[in-house]
Amino acid sequence: MIRYILLMAFSISLLEATQTEIIHSSVSVYGESKEFSNSVQKYDAKVYGVGADVHYGSSAYKVTYEMGETKTKQPPLKENLETQKIFARYAYNLSDSFTLNINYIKILQDNIAITDGGESFGLGVTYKPTQKIALNFTQFYTLYDDFNVAQSDLKLNYKSKINGIGYRVSSITKYILIDEINSNIFTKNAQSSYLTTGLKLHALWDLACRCWSLLW
Repeated sequence: MIRYILLMAFSISLLEATQTEIIHSSVSVYGESKEFSNSVQKYDAKVYGVGADVHYGSSAYKVTYEMGETKTKQPPLKENLETQKIFARYAYNLSDSFTLNINYIKILQDNIAITDGGESFGLGVTYKPTQKIALNFTQFYTLYDDFNVAQSDLKLNYKSKINGIGYRVSSITKYILIDEINSNIFTKNAQSSYLTTGLKLHALWDLACRCWSLLW
């Protein structure tokens, strides 16, 4: 399955500087359009979200609320998939090149009850050989009532600017392993393990890179 994603984001940032630490916070909204190839369950999807993050010293905290609708193949599914999710992420800079990240995802609402209320936990590391290039590996484990999923994500990012507009291109590879506990319609035609790849384009307009700066 190949997934192509177009992501547009807008952010408002707040920067406060002290003699020893820097606090940087931002709020962003985004929309995604996804197309799935060779999927036995999905055609395409629309996703919208709003998030906030705070950076303090070597630590970064981020929370995002996301809702989406996925056009599904019927059968095996009976209706389109509608979801609401909360994402939480903590990252710590071990050095200028390495960052450790801890992730948590909670499915708040899912009209396919099998995945409703699912929780995902992830642990990853990011390596940045330059300011423009970053390589991230994250291992997720997701818990549902009828099945569990182990997912390995490998992402290569390249970011730059054109005429003051920032952009990021990402190559994404996922290996997914499904552990079915009880027979269910959601995993009925799914392979027990598979590899999927995707491309993501992320464009960013910075509305206010600095609201104020305070020196103490």
